[in-house]
Amino acid sequence: MSFTDPITITVNAVPYVCACVDVSGAQRIYRDPSDLMTITISHLSTKSGRTSRMVKVELKKISADPFTPAIYREVKTTVQTVINEPSDGTFTNTELLNLKKGLAAWESDVNVSKLLAGES
Repeated sequence: MSFTDPITITVNAVPYVCACVDVSGAQRIYRDPSDLMTITISHLSTKSGRTSRMVKVELKKISADPFTPAIYREVKTTVQTVINEPSDGTFTNTELLNLKKGLAAWESDVNVSKLLAGES
């Protein structure tokens, strides 16, 4: 089963409509037509008997080089969520969802601003 195609993510009131552009095993990559936004969704089984599930959002922009302002360069940033679980079913999907909800609730604008400022 896969996610609805396309996936839309809105950032600062700008919608990025990302269509699936690559399917490779348990990984799908979605990209918007401007090639500024990429969403990667993957599921990886590790040798240690765990399953790592990831959603990664990558945003690109063209920016002036801080040392040579006449030169422009492409820069990228990513935000991702990873759920790393034992493959033996010790944690139910409901337990993992509740843990993710707890983290999402903690990730308020205030707490993420502190994180971005380097607090720990």
